[in-house]
Amino acid sequence: MKQQFIDLATDDKTGAAAAGGTVATSLATVFDWIPQHIGNVGVAVGIVLSITLIVINIRGEIRKTKLDRLEITQRERRLGGERRK
Repeated sequence: MKQQFIDLATDDKTGAAAAGGTVATSLATVFDWIPQHIGNVGVAVGIVLSITLIVINIRGEIRKTKLDRLEITQRERRLGGERRK
């Protein structure tokens, strides 16, 4: 379940939808198509979603970088062991 949420949160389409929703709500508020208080709530929700997506993506990249470094270290150790033989 957690992995499915992470996959959804790191998907580009989710980020685009959150950004699009925030922009649409902001424009609708500016043009008085929706009441001001509803627009403010929509913008606040959009901001929270955007921050959440950014944090999850940054954490994912950090995790990926750590795994890449670990893999490089393991390969270097294997190569070092082969050279000694």
